[in-house]
Amino acid sequence: MWRELLSVLLCFLVEANALANEPSDIAQEEQAVSLARAGHYPEALEQLSQLANSGLQTALFDEIVVLGWAGKHKAAIELYEKNAVAKWPEYVRLSIAGSYYRESNFKVAAALYKEAASTSSQAKRWEAESLMRLGDRAGADSLYNELLTVNPQDSETYISRGNLRLLAGDTTGLDDLDTAVTLAADPKQQTDIRARLGALSIQGGDYNRGINYLKPAIINGSASLFMQADYIFALRLNGDFSTAVQEGRRLWPNYKIVPSYGLQALADASLHSKQYKQAVAAYNSLLARRPEEINRKNVLGGLAFALMQEEQVAKSKAIYTALLQEYPDYAPVAMGDTTALMESGAYFKAQELGGLIINLFPENALYRQQFALLLARQDLNRLSAEEYEKLSKLPRSQPMAGAGLAVNSVAAGDYRSARQGVKEISQQPIKRPLVAEAVKKFDERSLGNASLSVIHQKDYKGNNNTEIGLNGQQQLGDSVAFTMTTASKGLKDNEASINYKTIAPGLIYKDLRQTAEFSWNMYQGGLTASGYRAGYTRYFGDQNSLSLVLSRSPVDQATAAKAGIQLDSQRLQYDKSVGKRDSYTLGLTSSKYSDGNTGFGYDGEYTHIYSDKNEIVRNWKAYFSRSRIKEQEINGEATPYESPSLREAYGLSWQQRWNFPKGYFENTLSIEFNRDYPEKFSFSPYDRIAYNYKLGVNRQLSIGVEYGLRTLSSGSGLWFGYYQYDMSYQFFW
Repeated sequence: MWRELLSVLLCFLVEANALANEPSDIAQEEQAVSLARAGHYPEALEQLSQLANSGLQTALFDEIVVLGWAGKHKAAIELYEKNAVAKWPEYVRLSIAGSYYRESNFKVAAALYKEAASTSSQAKRWEAESLMRLGDRAGADSLYNELLTVNPQDSETYISRGNLRLLAGDTTGLDDLDTAVTLAADPKQQTDIRARLGALSIQGGDYNRGINYLKPAIINGSASLFMQADYIFALRLNGDFSTAVQEGRRLWPNYKIVPSYGLQALADASLHSKQYKQAVAAYNSLLARRPEEINRKNVLGGLAFALMQEEQVAKSKAIYTALLQEYPDYAPVAMGDTTALMESGAYFKAQELGGLIINLFPENALYRQQFALLLARQDLNRLSAEEYEKLSKLPRSQPMAGAGLAVNSVAAGDYRSARQGVKEISQQPIKRPLVAEAVKKFDERSLGNASLSVIHQKDYKGNNNTEIGLNGQQQLGDSVAFTMTTASKGLKDNEASINYKTIAPGLIYKDLRQTAEFSWNMYQGGLTASGYRAGYTRYFGDQNSLSLVLSRSPVDQATAAKAGIQLDSQRLQYDKSVGKRDSYTLGLTSSKYSDGNTGFGYDGEYTHIYSDKNEIVRNWKAYFSRSRIKEQEINGEATPYESPSLREAYGLSWQQRWNFPKGYFENTLSIEFNRDYPEKFSFSPYDRIAYNYKLGVNRQLSIGVEYGLRTLSSGSGLWFGYYQYDMSYQFFW
């Protein structure tokens, strides 16, 4: 019997000990609230929900409050309305009033705040805010006045009223906000209020005021990281990008501690102020953070654009590709980046990005149309015509595609493609401006031209040359034109003179991608011979071309021409433009004389337009040329033509053109050093003045004069060493 009693006693002691070790409901509730205060809302809410379901009413109260803390205002309201409680505690009523307020149910919020307003000035302030939101300005002002009567130094009331007035469009709210700053009791409190006012001003769109609130704390170093972030954010929104970048560098040597929105503002400001390296660093730092902390789409877009500007084109395109595949709706922004690149003169980058977009969305006619129009606006007519041609194959692309193809092909000289474009819009109403303009451009295309030119020049070596020429061209079809050149030329030097005539019929073929030409040259008079000129140019878009020219002609010197010396020449030339302001030319020339002598040379130039104000355009050019002739004597006798072992020239020129409605006036000053080895380098500056005047819609006159000076090898000063007069009258039809 005693053994049974002992067993029962032991069981009772074990159960009592277990109950003693298990926390009470109140302790569990306090633990859940502590979790919520630490930000662990899911765990806290789960625990409070279990306690409330078990019948602990205070856990229900806390659950409603924590739902508000977690921003789950709809859930808090549903729980509040589902449970009927005789008298809700004041802290619950204040919390649920806040949830109603945030869900824009200001009427219920005002009623709940009113219940607590008699015992809480904060509740009365919130009631006033609810009334302001409801449009009851009189009721709100009455409550604000009651609060300020009791405590005229209440900065919180001034902040509340000022903010709500600003949201209602009443600028007197700014006076309230300024008053709140002056009422701050100590520097720390003033800094805290300035931080809040700065944020409120920025949210309300008054960036200057926000900057002014934040600036004192920024200067004295008391600003928190979030105040600093607000400051940089406001500077960026206010368009003061350079100050934002400067201050960001000073305040944030370590990007890791910077709030994400502030760092993105710095990155964006760096991008806008063209400080691309800093932008790349800031965007990369943002991407290293958790995805939910950043606007990933905009960060990737900013990084891709900055890398493009940093010449990291391949890496930029890879990011753009991933970005557009993940966020197809970013394509319009990327097209905006393409426009920015194009308008800044970065044509190659713009073409790379624009081409990427239309390749990723090949069936989207809008993107290809935008890209084609963008190319056309920059006078990239060949590329634009090609894009319009591709656009025409997509549904619902007319008349834009046909009109664009016609207009840009005419500008590029490819009339066959232009005719195709006109054909594609032939069924469109001619009254449509787009169609009418395209048809007009095609009808007014140039079908031919002729020019009469006269050139006379003399150099320090005694060469004295005069040429009178008549050149003409007539279209035979859309792609082929007939050309004719007739000229009379007189050559003189210190030992001989000769006059001869040239007749040179030929053909030219043109399309968007290439030009080919050939002419047969027949010489009569002082010499009887024949020659030719054959040329081919391949266009790689509008800004790159490669040309090969083969020719046979008399040597352009009197003694050599009279002796019947012919010159076979081959020239390879590469031309490249970078935007509208920079261009390069590199050339290689190989030649063979009819007496067996050979020559080889190379040359190049770089031109930069440093000012373009439409009426006045200025550029400078750097150039050089070097050529060698193998033999200076043949069979012990000097060649009848100039044959230095090395001829070279290096120069700089500055040009200014004054444009006016009917033409232009132009001046070019060149500073050159040249020589025929073994002569010493001579200083040979020259100046050219040119005048062009439009006599009518299809006629123009050009006149030019050049004069040059030269130092003699004896070093006896500058002498006139060169001059040229030229005139050209051109007629188009």
